[in-house]
Amino acid sequence: MWNAQVRPHGEYFTKNKVLDDNVSPGVEGYDANIRIDASQGGTAIRMVVSQDQLPITVPIGTQVILEITCSSDAEGNNEGEIFARVYRNSNDEETFTSNMALIDYILPESMILKYPYIKVRSGMGDDSVSFNVDIFPHYISQPRR
Repeated sequence: MWNAQVRPHGEYFTKNKVLDDNVSPGVEGYDANIRIDASQGGTAIRMVVSQDQLPITVPIGTQVILEITCSSDAEGNNEGEIFARVYRNSNDEETFTSNMALIDYILPESMILKYPYIKVRSGMGDDSVSFNVDIFPHYISQPRR
């Protein structure tokens, strides 16, 4: 079960969101802060191609953007750092199938302790292709000291 898709029940930043050429928040109902707790081990934000999605081909030069905003409270006050992770297709057309991970962003542990609430925005730098993605916290097993 190496690198399994561990999806906590109901904890999606966005589910089945259409990626287009705008960087925008998650769809209604999923556009809320999620508290990420350091006690859960290593934490990443994972963007995957939605289930039941036909294989999609990402053209050369396309980029997929995942922007992560942190805050110290659930209302989004006291905003902390903004992190961004970009998948760039620079070599050849690449095909992704349902449930394949596009982006994993591992959150620094110090950030989780200081800014435990996370919100994401996502989009693409190209309007020639669009597809649906799920974005969720992905807990990574790590040894304890």
